[in-house]
Amino acid sequence: AKFAHFLTGNARDIVAQSPENPEAKYPSAAEVLDFALNLEYTEKTTFKQGYREQDGRINFTFESEDSGKTTQQLKMFEKFVIAFTPFLNGDSYFVEALLKFRIDKNNGQLLLWFELQQIHAVMERAARDVSALL
Repeated sequence: AKFAHFLTGNARDIVAQSPENPEAKYPSAAEVLDFALNLEYTEKTTFKQGYREQDGRINFTFESEDSGKTTQQLKMFEKFVIAFTPFLNGDSYFVEALLKFRIDKNNGQLLLWFELQQIHAVMERAARDVSALL
């Protein structure tokens, strides 16, 4: 629920395409929000497995206690792009975020987080761009 709340609160920063790699396909903010909302409504569940599909999505299989132990699926893209603005009133830079997950084998709890890729390179580029303005 915390991860879903974070995604919902920061959806305006999620972009479907990075100008630095226009051929790459990423989920839109609406698709990420759809995942977050579905995640929020899957309380009282036991996650059984998560696996990556060939189309770049992650497929979570879970069992819902509320609907009579019904097995259901939840899908999310493996990566998404964030428009990151490191300096106030500065330019935005595009950072790829990889969705990471673990399923606790003891209780079936799903742990989700994302890792920003090459954030140090983005910060260096932003600092160079600001210094070039001076």
